[in-house]
Amino acid sequence: AVVSTQSTGGQITDEAFTNLKYRGTFHTLCLVSSEEGIRSLFSGVRFAALRQATYGTLKFGIFFTMKSWWNKRGGSDQFLPVTVAIGMFSGALSSILTTPIDRMKVISQSKAQ
Repeated sequence: AVVSTQSTGGQITDEAFTNLKYRGTFHTLCLVSSEEGIRSLFSGVRFAALRQATYGTLKFGIFFTMKSWWNKRGGSDQFLPVTVAIGMFSGALSSILTTPIDRMKVISQSKAQ
């Protein structure tokens, strides 16, 4: 699709964004609850809570397990590059493992409409 834009005094104005449906958080809450009901504001919250709980648990569990393994192998607790690498790995692996739950949340939210 071609989007028409024009420059006005150093700003680029996009015609697609001139008539936005939602104009802020409070406006969105009011509009969605009046159009779809208050219950629609909470669609997917069960899966969001489940995802956050499992993500946090996995992330910290993996991090401290790997950190303990590193220390047992003679590594220093103060060696920042290894701590950062372990943190990045545990965050990425936790995210990958909890993606199906996040997908269930998105499906639940889209079916609520």
